[in-house]
Amino acid sequence: MKMSVAGAKNHVISVAAHRGDAKTLLAFDILQTQGRKGLAGFTVKVTPEGKGTTTFGSNIPKSTRQTHRNLKIPP
Repeated sequence: MKMSVAGAKNHVISVAAHRGDAKTLLAFDILQTQGRKGLAGFTVKVTPEGKGTTTFGSNIPKSTRQTHRNLKIPP
């Protein structure tokens, strides 16, 4: 069985979704070197049409994070 892959890219970030048997793996690549400097984690904010917003965070413990950066990505 071949896994399905969907993706999108702009000048800041590329994202690929790899569909598995029960879960989907999201792969992110921050395209600008400066945007990766000091990166310690991430949060994904999802707002499905007609539903409320949900966030998914990384598994990095808060005690090990140095700072939090907001990477503004235009739609």
